[in-house]
Amino acid sequence: APCLRSELILEPVSIVSISSGPSGIGPASLPPLTAWLLPCGLFLCLMLTCFWFARAEQQPESRAGRQAWGMLLAVAGYAAIMFAWMLRDMHCLIVGAAQGCQPWLNWMAIDEPILRWLFAALAQRNPEIWAKLTWLGGVEWLSVVTALGVLWALYRRAWLQAMSWLYVGVGIALWIALIKGWVERPRPAISLITETGWSFPSGHSAGSAAIYGLLAWLVSSYFLRRGHSWAAALCWWLALGLAAMIGISRVVLSVHFASDVMAGWLLGTAWLGCVVAISLWAKKHAAERALKS
Repeated sequence: APCLRSELILEPVSIVSISSGPSGIGPASLPPLTAWLLPCGLFLCLMLTCFWFARAEQQPESRAGRQAWGMLLAVAGYAAIMFAWMLRDMHCLIVGAAQGCQPWLNWMAIDEPILRWLFAALAQRNPEIWAKLTWLGGVEWLSVVTALGVLWALYRRAWLQAMSWLYVGVGIALWIALIKGWVERPRPAISLITETGWSFPSGHSAGSAAIYGLLAWLVSSYFLRRGHSWAAALCWWLALGLAAMIGISRVVLSVHFASDVMAGWLLGTAWLGCVVAISLWAKKHAAERALKS
């Protein structure tokens, strides 16, 4: 995620209008509730998929292993396709009809009510709590988690794990920087903390989904090797819950729209799925070469 400096503003804020553009752009040919299929379907499938995939790592040639591999690729593909849809819509939202591009979904009609409601209901009551929570998805802390993961993997001589940490951490940061610079969506006009940079997608949401997801995958694999399936499932619930709360905090503090957070979750999940799939493919082929030699 791009390096951002946040400064908490404790004075009460009266929100009058939060918008980055006209709310009626585009034909909105799809119903607004369609947008909720993006994060809800993703999060419900992701925990089950990754849990089975961690089990499949122990028996990659079994039927369960093949099913889990297919589930992982299906969820990663779903996330990538849905993110591509949102990316196309956000680009059209910014460039407008001048280039003959219209969003398929009226995202501002979805974003503004959610932003107003969360801001009014939660933001001004305990802003310090939300600011501390959002810090767990910031570039500084996620960089620390990534560095610790790389060092631990190197200490254990787990070279593929070390590469996975690097690819997930560095890769998601590059994706966020490139996409933000291409879309150039402004942030909400009023917020409780000061943030720089563009709004789409949410770097905190993408980074936390990818990095905490990778951490959950590795830790759950450790527990499964020892027969503690309940602990492995708990790892995934904690990781997904933390990523969800970090994303919600970005909307509560009014530094992102809800669609930015949805897109961040999708991007982080798609990238995590790709890296994990490639890592285990490489691990499998390395084991096969070792048997042949």
